[in-house]
Amino acid sequence: MPRSYELKQRAQASAETRERVALAAWELLAASPADFSMDALAAAAQVSRATLFNLFGSKSKALAAAFQQFSHAHRMDDLSKELAAKTPQLATRRFASAFVGFFAEHQAVLTRVRAHAALDPAIGEVVAERELRRQAGLRYLLQRHAQAATIALPKRSEAESVSCLAAMCTFEAVLPLIHQHGEVRAKRLLAQMLQHHIDGVLSTQSGFH
Repeated sequence: MPRSYELKQRAQASAETRERVALAAWELLAASPADFSMDALAAAAQVSRATLFNLFGSKSKALAAAFQQFSHAHRMDDLSKELAAKTPQLATRRFASAFVGFFAEHQAVLTRVRAHAALDPAIGEVVAERELRRQAGLRYLLQRHAQAATIALPKRSEAESVSCLAAMCTFEAVLPLIHQHGEVRAKRLLAQMLQHHIDGVLSTQSGFH
């Protein structure tokens, strides 16, 4: 049997095992964040601890894979389609809609996981990494608006604006909108809030040109 074929088969088997374990990791984490451990994951996924560490290397990386698996299953790991909408304004609405819809559908499990992030540094690390991904999306969105308005944003203004926009898009900020107004209206309200902030930033910068 050709060696290249064997290597391909092994890689495929490893990828399948990784995906299965990542799914088990999220199910375990979602059910009870306080009980998440590598021993518990090994038992839930029916693999050895050695296999877990070969696949991920650490608890933090296993958690990162769990979050990635969950996000991928619900189309939240890649929002490039939403961000590439025909106009920046439409991209803003679609970006806001994606987050509100995701938070609304999974608010119970996300509440449990994020509450435990303060108690478990490994979970906190992964939650923080997801926040950075959201900031990257918002930075791109802001840059699209600025480019459309032919305004060059200073790095400091861009960083401050992204920080403000990210604060509007956190789970803790969006959940009250959902509870008070319902999912459909919350999507519109978040989009309006983001657009209002962006318009204000660009208007301020245009006065300096």
